[in-house]
Amino acid sequence: MKRVIALTFMSMLFFNFHSPVGILEDAEGVYYSDISDPPIIGFDEYNGVFIDTNSTLSGFIVSSVYPDSAEWYVSDLSTSGELSAITEPLPLYTEEIFSNQDDGLSRWSWNISNIFNAPILGTEAVNDCTCYLTIIVISGIHQSTKSLAVFLGDSDSPGITLDSETERLSGSFDTSGWASSPTGEPIPSSITISNELSSTGRCSTVPDLSLHNADTNISITHYLSLEGYFSASIDISSLIDGWYSVWYSLNSTDVNEVVKNYCVKALVDNSNPVASVEGPEQSKEGDGDLIFDAGNSYDPFWGKDSLNYIWSLIKIESTGNYMVDNSEGRTSSFFVVDDSISGDYLLSLLVVDGQGMIDQNDYEFSIINQPPLAKLSISGESLSDGDKMQLSDLSEWDLDATQSLDTTNDVEGLRCVWKINYKTIYEGCERTLQWPVDDNNDTILLTLDVIDDDEEYSSITVELSRANDENIIPLPIIVLILSTLFFISSLIYSRRRNDDMEIPKWNDS
Repeated sequence: MKRVIALTFMSMLFFNFHSPVGILEDAEGVYYSDISDPPIIGFDEYNGVFIDTNSTLSGFIVSSVYPDSAEWYVSDLSTSGELSAITEPLPLYTEEIFSNQDDGLSRWSWNISNIFNAPILGTEAVNDCTCYLTIIVISGIHQSTKSLAVFLGDSDSPGITLDSETERLSGSFDTSGWASSPTGEPIPSSITISNELSSTGRCSTVPDLSLHNADTNISITHYLSLEGYFSASIDISSLIDGWYSVWYSLNSTDVNEVVKNYCVKALVDNSNPVASVEGPEQSKEGDGDLIFDAGNSYDPFWGKDSLNYIWSLIKIESTGNYMVDNSEGRTSSFFVVDDSISGDYLLSLLVVDGQGMIDQNDYEFSIINQPPLAKLSISGESLSDGDKMQLSDLSEWDLDATQSLDTTNDVEGLRCVWKINYKTIYEGCERTLQWPVDDNNDTILLTLDVIDDDEEYSSITVELSRANDENIIPLPIIVLILSTLFFISSLIYSRRRNDDMEIPKWNDS
């Protein structure tokens, strides 16, 4: 279940990772985004058009901005399988076309007359050839190149152009384009994908098709007949990773003509990368940030240079899992986890190579919560669990638990709950205690529970007693006694006074 959840999160990140916004680097190494598209080059004529030295060819350019430069030249297919210029490059002059299309793009037209009046690279004039008019347009960081195949004079050689030249191959090789002979007859052709020892060795050795070698894990040959527009899909899943040459070999309808070869440089990436994660499986909350390392991830052939790392941190909860953090990039070979929130986590690493091949590694770990430590003081006197204290002869006393301890991330959020005889009466880390009105006992049990955000707690229970008042006479009794004593003393005093004032009697005798 956890892996399904991780795959869901990682799929979201993977699609975001393959967004159409390009991340580019200028000459000073500063990265920026570029959402513009390369210029589009079009021809008004179709491939295989017959021309003479006085013919005019035309076309158009579509771009979001005016091109920085545009030039043209005539080329032919060399024995090395590449288009080689046979005329010097010349500026391509354009004229803006006003369009009603509301697509934010501008359009320019161009035309070229007498293309072979351009300076020839060589001493021989060009009379008969299967040639290519090549247009190059540069706009900002983008460069577009497109060629039109033309037949001049009595050429017998076939021509070929490709819709695109894919360099990175994986699983299958899909190709499309145009190929034809001047006569229009089908061209017996083959596409050979052969392994090379190095990048520089590509397109250097023409394959020997006379051997009809069986397909291997380093070479595949696909035979087909080409006539005009074509498309083909070749299964290359059996090929090992490495550098490859893709040879398009076209047999001429004239037996005296040599085979024409066109070569595209490519690389094959059929193997998934290997995602590796190293890091702690368990850590205590507050011990410091956790670092997870993917530095041992690799591609079996292409190494680490083309790897992209997509991380997703998921918190596992009984009520539902949710993503906590994520990151991606070629430089993101490590991931830092803040240890401030305890719990169980799933860290998913998706490693993507340059061809989009992926491998995923799910790593589970836990951050163990550090319980709080309760600290209690009453009217400035610190107490520990089990202590006894006789309260001062006051009507209320200060309760303080603000010195309770926990990790930095939890200490500010601690809750303090106070209980008398295990019955909750207060909440808050600073309160005032009054003796329960309905409690006639001389002692009570005061309990402090300090609770963190994970509901873990620490408790202190102390016994409190009031000042001893058993020998203290109540005030009304004291008043009564004093009043009685005063009354008695008054009577005694009055009697003595009466005795002293008695009138003496005369003796008659």
